[in-house]
Amino acid sequence: MVLFLFSLYLGSALTWKYIAVFVPLLTLLDLVQVLGTGLMGKAAEKLITLQPPAMIGVTTFPSDMKAALGLGDAFLAGILAIQSTQKYGRKFGLLSTVAITAIFSLS
Repeated sequence: MVLFLFSLYLGSALTWKYIAVFVPLLTLLDLVQVLGTGLMGKAAEKLITLQPPAMIGVTTFPSDMKAALGLGDAFLAGILAIQSTQKYGRKFGLLSTVAITAIFSLS
């Protein structure tokens, strides 16, 4: 619930220009941390053993494998959906939300 409210607040408070800079930088940082250094994988393994609500388990399609999304991934998706809706309208915002959901389910 807190993540939803935080996404809603920041998604509404920031302008599209800030989001256009923030999202690629955050994505680059995430890629470096996950693929480059491996630190996020180690942190995720420790979090799984502690079992706090810090990850979202997603069943992938077409296989029955499980993927774990961090709360940062959900936060970023929420900000993008809110900004898309504000800039391009409700229909485009809904389409972007469906696209993000489809991408998450394929990963």
